[in-house]
Amino acid sequence: MVQSAFDSAANDDSPYGRAAHLHGRMQAISCYDRAIAVESGIDLELLVRDELRAFQFGYAPGIMVEGPEVRLRPDTGRFVALALHELATNSIKFGMLGRSGPDAALRVTWAFRNDGLELAWQESGVAVLATLPARRKGFGQTLIEDILPRHLGAASRFALVPGGVECAILLPAQTFGI
Repeated sequence: MVQSAFDSAANDDSPYGRAAHLHGRMQAISCYDRAIAVESGIDLELLVRDELRAFQFGYAPGIMVEGPEVRLRPDTGRFVALALHELATNSIKFGMLGRSGPDAALRVTWAFRNDGLELAWQESGVAVLATLPARRKGFGQTLIEDILPRHLGAASRFALVPGGVECAILLPAQTFGI
């Protein structure tokens, strides 16, 4: 995962920059490592609100954060922290968190589904560079669609849709506790 994050950042030619991307990704992993070392996992709501700290911890207008109390196991917490970091970074660059208008909204929700936990990130009311035919699959999308399923057994999907982004990650029961 770290090598993939590094390789992706090395190929970044955006104004945000290679160093900033890599630093943000490593920060997302390491700050939760410290919290996880103290406890036996990490609260999912804490992860979400911490990623949205620049937006009043998710209490800013147009942002809704909601779900039952759940603790992610340590390895799961690292992967989910990085996925949330990628979603927030991309939202700041291209989506609702960077271009909020009167109809812009972000919903981050999670709920128990069958034998798992579904985490959903839904942005709406923004023009997204959605359907460019030659759009390159970035690190965040690779993490969500390929790395999470391989390392956590998660089922996931990421889609740029008219007016926003939809991402759902279904974590298997062994990756979290209540």
